[in-house]
Amino acid sequence: MLRRCIAIAVVALVIPIAALADLSEYTILQANTSLDLDTGAIVTSGGDLMWDGSTITPLSSVKLRNLNGGGGNFDALPASYIGRR
Repeated sequence: MLRRCIAIAVVALVIPIAALADLSEYTILQANTSLDLDTGAIVTSGGDLMWDGSTITPLSSVKLRNLNGGGGNFDALPASYIGRR
């Protein structure tokens, strides 16, 4: 019973900390720049993902998957969800 109470107390303390995570940060890639997924830095050469202004191209050993079977139409998502401002 004591272990269960301790587990509940730990979860009760962790949930508010996770709720404070800063999810408002977003990255804007200009045309012909790359994103390094390890550091989050925008680079002009190298990197993991290349944005040419219209398409995202994986570089090196990065693999991309389209999880939206409908062809990537994100118009139904709110602008705040996909970072449009």
